[in-house]
Amino acid sequence: MPTINIHTNKKISEDTKELVKQELGKAIETIPGKSESWLMVLFDDQKDIYFKGDNQQDIAFVEVGISGHASRDNFRELGSQITHSLTQNVKIPAGNVYISYSEFDTFSWNGSLL
Repeated sequence: MPTINIHTNKKISEDTKELVKQELGKAIETIPGKSESWLMVLFDDQKDIYFKGDNQQDIAFVEVGISGHASRDNFRELGSQITHSLTQNVKIPAGNVYISYSEFDTFSWNGSLL
């Protein structure tokens, strides 16, 4: 199951969340075997985020987690699409979008270890 958790200091409207969620649902397909049908997107907006001692910049920190593994090229393309969506829809400058990636082999769902 892939997850994309977006932390930002900006307020994101419900309409914009829906649009970003749809775009990320398509973007996750850049990772082989991943699709929107198992994607969990979390929006954590209007947060105090300090970077370089300053909290006045529009900024986002995005955490991407996937079960299994992907190539650097897959993550590069996914990151490009995530950044584009946040830049176009949330109006965060591309240079202020930071993304971390995590891969995990052990995952549990529905009370069972997968």
